[in-house]
Formats: sequence, C-alpha cells, structure tokens
Amino acid sequence: MKVLHVINSLTAGGAQKLVADFVPVMNKKAIAADVLLFNEDKGPFLETLLSRNVRVMNIRSRHLYSPYNVFKAAKYFDKYDIVHVHLFPAIYWTSLAKIIRPANRKAKYVLTEHSNSNRRFTKPYLQPVDKFIYDRFDALIAISESVKEVLWNRIGHPDIPVIYNGVNVKELSEAVPVPLPENQVSLLMVAAFSDAKDQDTVIKAMQHLDDRYHLYFAGQGYTEKECMQLARDLNVAHRVHFMGVRKDIPGLMKSVDINILSSHWEGLSCVALEAMASGTPFLGTDVNGIKEMFSNNEYALFKTGDVEALTQKIKKIADDKSFAKQQSEINFKEVQKFDIEVMTDHYLELYKRLLQS
Repeated sequence: MKVLHVINSLTAGGAQKLVADFVPVMNKKAIAADVLLFNEDKGPFLETLLSRNVRVMNIRSRHLYSPYNVFKAAKYFDKYDIVHVHLFPAIYWTSLAKIIRPANRKAKYVLTEHSNSNRRFTKPYLQPVDKFIYDRFDALIAISESVKEVLWNRIGHPDIPVIYNGVNVKELSEAVPVPLPENQVSLLMVAAFSDAKDQDTVIKAMQHLDDRYHLYFAGQGYTEKECMQLARDLNVAHRVHFMGVRKDIPGLMKSVDINILSSHWEGLSCVALEAMASGTPFLGTDVNGIKEMFSNNEYALFKTGDVEALTQKIKKIADDKSFAKQQSEINFKEVQKFDIEVMTDHYLELYKRLLQS
C-alpha cells in the first residue's frame, strides 16, 4: 500500500506534529508513506521526518492560496493508493485535483478534519462550497466527537468516523529531562500564540503565585507580543519566560512541575496527550477537544478564563506531592488509549476498507 500525506507545510502546529509522528509509524508497518508539502520550510517536524528516512516532496508554491496549486499537486496523486490530506487550503486543492484527474484514477482520497472552529465555518455563504469540496473525498475523519458534530452540521455527511489523535507514549515517557533552575515551581504551556489559545489566563494566575513559581511558554505567533506586554503590566515579566519554538518539547514537559494548556477551543489536543505521557501533572481548560481525554480526572480541568480556579489547582499540585503523583499516574494510564500505534491501526483499517470497496 502506498500512502501520500498532503499538508500545507510542517511549521509548528498540532496537525503538522501528528503527520511527523504518524508517517514513520506507518513505514514501520510496511506501508510506503510519503509526504507532500505546498510550502517549503525547515522546521523541526521536517527534520524529524528526514531523520527517519521519510520521503518528503515539496511543490514549493510561492502562493499557498493560488488555485494553480491544484495542477501542481494533481500530478503526484496517481502514484498512490491513498491520498490523505490535512488542513485548509490543502483540502481544497486536493479535492479539486481529484476532479481533474483521469476517470480511471485508482487513488482513494481521505480527509482528516483537525479543528472544531475555523473562519470558513462561520461564513454561511461558503457552506455550499465546503460541501462540494468535502463531498469529493472517499472518507472524512474527525479527530474528536466535537469535531464530528461541527463537521456534520456544516457538511451533513452521513458517515464521519472519529479517530482520535495519537502520540508516541513510549518515546515521550522516556524523554531526557531538560535542566531547569532549582528551587522553583516550573509551569509550562506549549502552544502557538493565536486566537485559539488563552495564555492570558495563565499569565494572570502568576499574580497570585509567589516568587517560587516560574511560567515557561514554548511557541510563537501573532499574539505573543500582547502576552509579553500583559506580563509587564502585571509585574510578573521576570517570572514569565518566552522560549519560542523548541525542539526539546518532550524533555521540557518531563522537567517541569505542571504542564498547562489554556485554550478557547481545541480539536483534540496532541499537546495535552504529550503532557499526559510525560508523567507530570496536567491542567487544561474544560473545552471540547481537551475534556474528552479526562473523563476519569475532572480535577485536571478548569473553566476558560477562570484565573482563581487555575491558581488554586496549581497550588494544590505544587504543595501536595502525593496528590501530584496521583494526578500523573491517572493521566499516564488514560493516555494509553491515545497511543500512536492505536491511532495508526485505526487508519490502516480504514485504508484497507476503502481499497476493497
């Protein structure tokens, strides 16, 4: 079986991280899986794939939103049994490329929807266009129940299976810790600085935590400067550290006292899964895409924007080591259901059904 994963680029993001983890596991299972990018980049996820001998092809489009990308991409697809696409606008260009291929094309086309919120889905006049594009695929996959619901309301597709994101639990649990200053309570949030994320609430919580507490942000994005200014305005800038994009996220997660993910919305958070696999306590907002993972651990959740609740939960974990250990153990047991091997097997079963149909 030959599979091609199509994605805009491999810059930082949950879908990009998923592809970087997913494809090498497929290759280990004797599936010939390659990756096709529209934009050239040299981020850590590309390095991960190349270091694992994954074939990565690049259209090198100068304009990601140019319809000419349809014709550039189409020539790749007939070489594969499965074409599996992630993210907009790669979704549009792949769907249209399928239309212009010869009638005897053999490839089956799969789309994974990674988000339960995007700007297209807020525009009613684009709904017929989205439906036309999505209906061209042989299978639509949602990464969580909340994504499935949004997709159903938008597209009305009769059959949308849920395949939860997966992470490499063994690799994450065995990560080498990154040295951090001693005699501090270290908090880490790994996330892009974007509308979907809520770094503000975590920064505000720092006002109510003493000088032992230090907050680390790993990621970049257009709201980063606003967050830096907020930290200065609240006089906590000396304890809030902006680390940018990091290649050692698993080690950082393993080193800190508490991993936090404060979000306005999530599809299904790979960051939360990685934190659970790291063996450290985790706190996340009670939103779809996070709370689905914590059915057995409600303590890990806090309401969006609830600074007081987040502060109290941080203090409880920091001050009660046995409770912190209990939280870590609950999360580690729960994350086994989201192992990358489990996810890969679900996708391979789907691919085989499509090829037999």
